[in-house]
Amino acid sequence: MVFNFNLGSLPAFDLPQIVEQLKLMNDLPGNVPTLFFSSHDMPRMISRFGEFAGDIARARAVACLQLMAHGVPFIYNGEEVGMQDYVATEADAIYDIQGRTQYQQKLAAGGNPEEAFQFALTKSRDNSRSPMQWSAAPFAGFSTHQPWMPVNENYRQINVAAAQNACHSLWHDYQQLIALRAQYPVFHYGVYDQLKQVKDTLIFSRRYRQQRATVTINFGENYLLQVPTHGKVLFDTRTVPGQLTHNDIVIFIEDSND
Repeated sequence: MVFNFNLGSLPAFDLPQIVEQLKLMNDLPGNVPTLFFSSHDMPRMISRFGEFAGDIARARAVACLQLMAHGVPFIYNGEEVGMQDYVATEADAIYDIQGRTQYQQKLAAGGNPEEAFQFALTKSRDNSRSPMQWSAAPFAGFSTHQPWMPVNENYRQINVAAAQNACHSLWHDYQQLIALRAQYPVFHYGVYDQLKQVKDTLIFSRRYRQQRATVTINFGENYLLQVPTHGKVLFDTRTVPGQLTHNDIVIFIEDSND
């Protein structure tokens, strides 16, 4: 198993690149694909891939891809509740040594403090390193004392306790998708029998023994989808019958005995 940073560290959402990397990983003999979109060294997925701050629908769609595609998914802490990047507002609020060093080097090269600060922000790895947001308690429930760096200012709204108490939160979507992965062997062992992009929609099917699961994720404008009458819909975010709107998902499974 080798981590594919070409997939995991995309600076922004790029469906053609995602599809290409999924195919490349799948075609390598003896390779087990790794599926991750966040780590301690890069900005959080929701902040890179979202079309606006806190884009939960896009985060849900990417989570579905990560958990249902062929490979081993790695969920970075906070992804399951939609934690966003920590962004320093001044140079003294940069904690990563890399960001601090770049700031000092820029100043030494003759840059003004604001230029040096903005440059340091692009190099700092603080984005995804803020403490886990467990609750709306002081310090986000992470500690009873000030941690090594501040918690994100949005911790009162975005935290595990709030996500668990909300009926349709991203956390519940992760729970449901992980449960499907545990329940149906096709999501563990299934090989692709199709993996394609149709405009802004990703479609892939995985087959294992008698089961065939098809995942359709629409990252763009409306996409017409006719779900077969046989088989079973496992996950469905559609609000318009027969149509996937922006970031909608349908997961369908069928058995050769159906």
